[in-house]
Amino acid sequence: MLKHLLSLLKKGSLMDQAYGEAVEMINVLGNMFDKSVEYLHSGKFPAAGEDTYTLDKRVNLLEQKLRRHIYNHLVLNKQQDLYMSLILVQIGVDLERVGDYIKNIYDLRRIIGDLSFDGREKELADLEDKIRKMIPQVRAALENQDDVSATRIQNEYFPFAKSCDQRVEEILTSAEEPSGQTAALLVLYYRYLKRVIAHFINVASAISNPYDRIGFHPDDII
Repeated sequence: MLKHLLSLLKKGSLMDQAYGEAVEMINVLGNMFDKSVEYLHSGKFPAAGEDTYTLDKRVNLLEQKLRRHIYNHLVLNKQQDLYMSLILVQIGVDLERVGDYIKNIYDLRRIIGDLSFDGREKELADLEDKIRKMIPQVRAALENQDDVSATRIQNEYFPFAKSCDQRVEEILTSAEEPSGQTAALLVLYYRYLKRVIAHFINVASAISNPYDRIGFHPDDII
C-alpha cells in the first residue's frame, strides 16, 4: 500500500517534501548515534554543530516541518493521501523518539563522567554496531518503499531488542552483578539501546504493515 501511494507523489509536492524530511531525519539520527556513542566511550566532545543536542534540535525541526507539510497538504486536498499522511506522521513520531533516546545515551557520560561497563564492552560494542548497520537499512527500505526489506529488518533486529531486556533483568536480579552506579549505568544503557532498536523497527513496520499493525511485528518473532 505505502509503495503504491508513494509512487503517485508529485516531485516537489508537500507530501513529497514530508517524505524527504523523514528520510533526512534518519540521516541525522545516524550521525547523532555515532557522535553520542563515541562521546560515551571516549569522553571527547563532538565538534561544534555536531554535538548531540544540536543534532537533536535538527531532528525535532524536521519532524515539525514534516507535520506542517502534511497538515497543509490535507487542508488543501481534504482527504487525499490521508492514509499516507497517517503513516508519515507515525514515522516522524518514532524517529523523534529515537533522537530522545540517543540524547539519553549522551547524557550518561555527561552526568556520570568516567564510566565502567563491568567487562561488557564487547557485547555493547556489538549492539552498537548492529544499530549502525540497521540505520542505513531502514533508510534504504523507506527510500525504496521496500516492504520485503522492511519485514526482514523487523525479523533480524527484534531479537537484539529482546536481548537488551534480558540483560536488564539479569543485572537487576543477580547477586553477582555490579551494584550502585555501574549497575544503574548498564541498566540504562541497555534500555536506551533497546528503545533505539525498537523505534527503528516501528519505522520498518510502517513500511511493510497495514496502518493498524504499525508497531506490531510478525507473530513468529514475538
